[in-house]
Amino acid sequence: MEKFYWAPTREDRIGVCKGIFRTDKIKDEDIVTLVDQFPGQSIDFYGALRVRVYDDEVRKFVEGLGVEKISKRLVNSREGPPVFEQPEMTLEKLMEYGNMLVMEQENVKRPVFADTRASRRIHRTHPASGPIPHKLIPRSPLKIRAWILVTNPAPQQVQTG
Repeated sequence: MEKFYWAPTREDRIGVCKGIFRTDKIKDEDIVTLVDQFPGQSIDFYGALRVRVYDDEVRKFVEGLGVEKISKRLVNSREGPPVFEQPEMTLEKLMEYGNMLVMEQENVKRPVFADTRASRRIHRTHPASGPIPHKLIPRSPLKIRAWILVTNPAPQQVQTG
């Protein structure tokens, strides 16, 4: 079986986004602006923006009903399932959620980067002794960094004269 890798062009992204927001009354020029504002994002990113707006409606429903009453309203309720109005989607709201998602992506990358750097440095500093027992390695990235600095001080500069 062959694998197909798709790297969508700008036009592909715009076309897919038009499909994603088809029922939400978003203007075509707003979709172009949205795609151009977040050019390096996957197609899933734009679907996640749409979902965030719908999540707001669900959050309003839960807050209006109260957390303690939610199960009675949803499970075996005589009122039937809840009905939600289609939320109003604006370019401003989508841009706000887009910027929030980008910040979340950055936050997810940071600890992984710190963890990767720390683990590389640990293995570089103790190559001859074999693997370091897990009990000796701290769990949090900040403690790992402190542990590395204490157990492996920076090399001294040798002055040549």
